[in-house]
Amino acid sequence: KYIDIVDYTNENDTNYALITEELVDNKPKYNLITYNNSLIEEKLIKENIEINNIKLSTSDNGYIVYGITNDVKLKKSDTSYYLSKYNNLGEEVWESIGNIPLDKDSDIVLKTINNNYIVLYKNVDKSYEVIKLDEEGLLQNKIKKINNGYYDFINYSISLKEKTLYFVGRMKCPEDEKCDYENNSLFLISTEDKVIEVE
Repeated sequence: KYIDIVDYTNENDTNYALITEELVDNKPKYNLITYNNSLIEEKLIKENIEINNIKLSTSDNGYIVYGITNDVKLKKSDTSYYLSKYNNLGEEVWESIGNIPLDKDSDIVLKTINNNYIVLYKNVDKSYEVIKLDEEGLLQNKIKKINNGYYDFINYSISLKEKTLYFVGRMKCPEDEKCDYENNSLFLISTEDKVIEVE
């Protein structure tokens, strides 16, 4: 079963990295495989990856594997974010494991901007947070935390120049208002965590 795919450049050719899933003892195990531009399997890069909600993203002629891991130096039951950067030869460049406890069912959304990585995730207290990692996957700063339970975000975009975050997701309607946000909407949120624009 194929989970995700990205294309990247290797010696001026387009190649592909794929995540495949197989069940081992009724538990999903993931493999990272590369294919050439004729879609012929080239190399098994890593097997039996134990990462939840695993995804791929391209990054400066390589790619990143990311998701949720319970291999953290927190409490036994905690999970946090996981990123692993590979170059275009399939060699692991760095690995980054968070020390922030996340909701175990959280989907991580990753953006790459100027060799930095912007990550959106859901904390165990159900708040959403956006952080910035440097080019080696180390935490640089926390950009935004949204503490209330009105929002359910599925994606976002960021303008570092304007220091503006745009979120796509759903919002529960406050009890004292008449509104309908059942469909996915675009939110621009102020520094006080209030929605100042909904499309």
